Amino acid sequence: MRSKFIRSILFAWLLPATIIGWVFYVLPLWMVGAIKKKASSEFLIAEFALNAASRFTWYVKAWENWAGWGGPCVIICKGLEATEASAKIRRHEFEHCFQQFRLGVFFYPYYALAWLWILAFTRRHPYLDNPLEVSARRAAGQPVNFSRESWVGEDGKRILWR
Repeated sequence: MRSKFIRSILFAWLLPATIIGWVFYVLPLWMVGAIKKKASSEFLIAEFALNAASRFTWYVKAWENWAGWGGPCVIICKGLEATEASAKIRRHEFEHCFQQFRLGVFFYPYYALAWLWILAFTRRHPYLDNPLEVSARRAAGQPVNFSRESWVGEDGKRILWR
């Protein structure tokens, strides 16, 4: 009983961000066949797999370079293959969901403000050094520290996110 009550409170805490995430990201990708439902977890989180071959390619192409996305009550990962790398991406995105359960509607402002603060006032990388990303990579067993040389892409331009 207590578990259901806590889940209900967490769901209400996330409801505004959940509506925005589902309306502008999950539902459009699901409606064009770019994602398909994979599983549901005990934490009210629905898992979807990204299918790059869909009818509505311009919207899917905007997201095709992302390995995964963890939004309120949903994660979307590329493909269905069960590899060690995909398991780490999945754990990384689940950590973002748990961060959102803790921070609620303040997750996105916190993420954006941390990104802007790092970009404007430090010599660190706004994505790689974002505390929420560092925490998610640490939870997934992914590398946490990156050298400045790794910030530059093959074209010589600075990479703001990966």
